[in-house]
Amino acid sequence: MISKKNYPWFIVAGICVAGALFFNPFFGKKNNTTPQALLPQAPLVEVAVAKTGMISQRRTFNGRVVPSQSVRIMSEIEGIVSSVCFHQGAPVKKGEILFQIDDTPHRVRVQKSQAQTDFAK
Repeated sequence: MISKKNYPWFIVAGICVAGALFFNPFFGKKNNTTPQALLPQAPLVEVAVAKTGMISQRRTFNGRVVPSQSVRIMSEIEGIVSSVCFHQGAPVKKGEILFQIDDTPHRVRVQKSQAQTDFAK
């Protein structure tokens, strides 16, 4: 039984239990929020239907092309270039004819020299 000496403690303990039950969300006033509503909302995403087909992989880059080797070409005689005998960027071999020079001025000089030689004889 409850003795008069312990009676005030039982009253205080009863008030504490009643207060705990009242302020506890499971026993007190019901809240309309469910655990699902407390969770963060998932982000919205776009959905696309997968299609079958060919995938073309194409890349475009800006830049400059630098040759691994370069050669300076000089003529042994002067004159006007009459034809180019190679394609730009194509590989060439040693001794291959690259240009043809118009030989008309040179032929005229040779004929003039021969004429002067023949006249001097």
